[in-house]
Amino acid sequence: MTPDTAKDPKLYPILRNLQFSPIKQGEDQFIVLWDPSGLSKEKLVLPLNYFFIVQHFDGEH
Repeated sequence: MTPDTAKDPKLYPILRNLQFSPIKQGEDQFIVLWDPSGLSKEKLVLPLNYFFIVQHFDGEH
């Protein structure tokens, strides 16, 4: 990666903060993720063990 490509927003879009909340359905635990800025109206429900992986999707790992 060159310094020029690191700044290209088409290759590296700006990261946004997400909100998350744990939920439980029966014995299963999930995390609900949503965009508090409202850019995306959708919510994403992930199994709890996926959340530990997804939190590393920060553009640095």
